[in-house]
Amino acid sequence: MTRILSVSPLQFIVKDIVCYSIYRQLRLIDSMTHSEIPIFHDVALVTIIAILVSVVGYYVMGIKTRFYVLKVDSLGRIQEKSDIVWTILPIFILCSLRVPSLSLLYKIEWIGFVDLTYKVIRHQWYWSYRHRDATIDSYILSEPALRDLRLLDVDNRLSAPYRAEIRFVVTSTDVIHAFTLPNFYVKVDAVPRRLNTCYLSSDVPGIAYRQCSEICRVNHSFMPICVEFVNWTRFIESVARW
Repeated sequence: MTRILSVSPLQFIVKDIVCYSIYRQLRLIDSMTHSEIPIFHDVALVTIIAILVSVVGYYVMGIKTRFYVLKVDSLGRIQEKSDIVWTILPIFILCSLRVPSLSLLYKIEWIGFVDLTYKVIRHQWYWSYRHRDATIDSYILSEPALRDLRLLDVDNRLSAPYRAEIRFVVTSTDVIHAFTLPNFYVKVDAVPRRLNTCYLSSDVPGIAYRQCSEICRVNHSFMPICVEFVNWTRFIESVARW
């Protein structure tokens, strides 16, 4: 008997599988990889808010003093230490944001040894996933079950092992689409007669949902992407059923 451990508007946990939802999401979508990115997002957001509050506070102070602090005779009395502070401080803030931003960018785009390669082929209006000589088609569920997410769940989920380096080679057979997985900060265009590549790795078992993010006529909201990350045993069993 399946036992539900916890239920919330953002996620629910069934056994060891974490299902992520994009509905009612106030912060960044729950990350399944690179946990440093949400931390950097929060730090950058606090920094921007602090700068905004400082500028607004200085403006309010200027209004209350009738901009006396901006008069020429007042500016002439500003000490040399103040000049150093408002020159060095912005440089320090920019460098503190630049270093983690570039390091995370290079980490996401890192290309190395991969454990598994999938070829993702986009059709109108479904996805096909190919691994070696096996292929599986993934269609949206016409009648989702109780625990399925409406317009996001599919009949055949793509299984992949977690804690493994996975490469996706993306293409299309008709028009331009987009293979998007926000849980991994990945978005790759599926272009006919062209192969685009992306890399991802999940730190935890779970299910990642998304839809096509391209403007592909009226049915772009009916082309969901569903990738389930499991252990190697369940992955081999899933691929054997293709």
